Amino acid sequence: MTPPPAFWPLAGRGGRNAGSGGKEGLFAGDRMVELTEQARAMVNAGRGRELMLIPGWWYVISAESFLDRIETVPDIIAAAPKIKLSTKVESSRPKAPEASR
Repeated sequence: MTPPPAFWPLAGRGGRNAGSGGKEGLFAGDRMVELTEQARAMVNAGRGRELMLIPGWWYVISAESFLDRIETVPDIIAAAPKIKLSTKVESSRPKAPEASR
């Protein structure tokens, strides 16, 4: 069974900017090239589901998910200004009775 791709709606930063982890240096930080090579080597050796320690995270990630995050997950932080959402505001207050003439 093929594992599902990384869950991206809440991922924040994916794609080519994933490794930087933004100004906070999360995810791979300054070790992006090294960790990408490590993940590729693990996947190529059939060890893609093994876990990797990531310096800027408080948890681990599989080699497959690491590559998925940087190769297929969109950078929704960068895309956010282009996303247009309609907003509908409704009040839960009952309408005031109309004045009778």
